[in-house]
Amino acid sequence: MNLAQSLTSTLENVEPYIKILLLEDQPKTVSLFEELLSTELDIELIHLYDPSKLFSEILRINPTVILIHLAIPGVDIPELIRKIKGAPITYNIPIIVFCEENDPALRLEAFYAGAIDYISHKPEKVELVSKLRYHALQYLRQSQAIAELQQLRQKQAKLKRITLALKELSYLDPLTNIYNRRRFDEVLRIEWRRQCRTKRNLSLIMLDIDLFKSYNDIYGHQAGDKCIITVAQAIKKSTKRAGDLVARYGGEEFVVLLPDTTITGAFVVAERIRNKIKSLNIKHKGNNKGIVTISGGVATIVPKKYTEPEELIFIADKALYYAKQNGRDQICKVNIYKDLTSLKR
Repeated sequence: MNLAQSLTSTLENVEPYIKILLLEDQPKTVSLFEELLSTELDIELIHLYDPSKLFSEILRINPTVILIHLAIPGVDIPELIRKIKGAPITYNIPIIVFCEENDPALRLEAFYAGAIDYISHKPEKVELVSKLRYHALQYLRQSQAIAELQQLRQKQAKLKRITLALKELSYLDPLTNIYNRRRFDEVLRIEWRRQCRTKRNLSLIMLDIDLFKSYNDIYGHQAGDKCIITVAQAIKKSTKRAGDLVARYGGEEFVVLLPDTTITGAFVVAERIRNKIKSLNIKHKGNNKGIVTISGGVATIVPKKYTEPEELIFIADKALYYAKQNGRDQICKVNIYKDLTSLKR
């Protein structure tokens, strides 16, 4: 095979990537366009005689340019163009119109409807090919840019989901799978600022597994970890509202943050948790109750400006200390405004 034959063979196998959909009711005109484009191996011409099938044909072949005769009897071409431009799936496809009559008003109406260019009814080959190629390539570049932008947005959305998932993981205690102290500290400050504005109650429960060191000494650290996990899940299940936050504060200590909750309401929640832990009947020889129990301190405050959330933690921790000092397996509650002075003495 010589060079000429090789080149001819290669050109014959070129896959057309410019698809022209021609809407024309005159076979002579169709034949003219076919002849003009016959040697353009990268251009494929698909003609359509029936305007009612235009949209189904567009969806079938996905043209890069639509070529429309402006004067098809009984068809409102500008309205047809408006429909093409009004559909999200077809509005980007360039539309070129042609007409045998030089009717500037009709041509202008077609441009207003959304046509992008005009050619003469019997165009020169160079005019036809250059305009078809130019608008087709513009459309392909735009389609590629849109596809790349969509891919970029999908990647960004995926990255955002991954980032949020990783952030959520960073907030979880690896042993108990409830929130960790970092998340508690963050939410506490958020709620503190919010309650400063709303002037509503913010309650905190601090909980500690009674005689947990003794439990570890008797049953071992693996059993101790299992106990902590069981207690953590029981505490979590004992809270009812979406806005309540349960976190592991450290070791065998847990916190429950209750926005918009009075001291009475927080005490009820703490008692529910205490009774729930007892109902688990986790054996504990080192506790005189014979089972794992929990002690808790409850504090409530209406946050004010120029105060710090550590104040609430301090008082709840003090209340927890008194619960343990007075025999454990109990909840001590403190209303900061009534009891703060006596606690600090």
